[in-house]
Amino acid sequence: MILNWQHRDPPLEAGALWLTHAQKPALIKRLSAFSVELLAKLSFVLTEEGIFLTSTSPTFLPWIDQVLWLGKECSAPDLWLPTLWQPDIPTPLLMQACLVHTLAPTAVIPPDTVLQGKSSLSDGTLMVSLQNLQAIELGQLSSHLAEQSV
Repeated sequence: MILNWQHRDPPLEAGALWLTHAQKPALIKRLSAFSVELLAKLSFVLTEEGIFLTSTSPTFLPWIDQVLWLGKECSAPDLWLPTLWQPDIPTPLLMQACLVHTLAPTAVIPPDTVLQGKSSLSDGTLMVSLQNLQAIELGQLSSHLAEQSV
């Protein structure tokens, strides 16, 4: 499957973000200022390529420069897509293809944001399975991030 991306207007409402491992220090700095109650509202998936972070409400997401903001379309509730970019195929069809491949809700990251060109789709687009979405505990997340750096 090859995806082409075009500008989305209007943008989706942000409900998650994707950041690269180079942005880890900024993430840790922002999250270390969060209360335990606020951290409890966040969940993440850590991959070789980056970090997916979501919240029970968009207002709880940390502001970090240069991240990719993600949202959902009503027609594809198990698919997180860039808020400002849309694929050239219908999103319900893309969601079904992702669910067949990942067996879980999925974030789709366009190639410009993928580190080192690692990809699950032939055009460089990355599919991130959210099957292992877990709650944030700052010490645990810091340990995970440190392990990924080694």
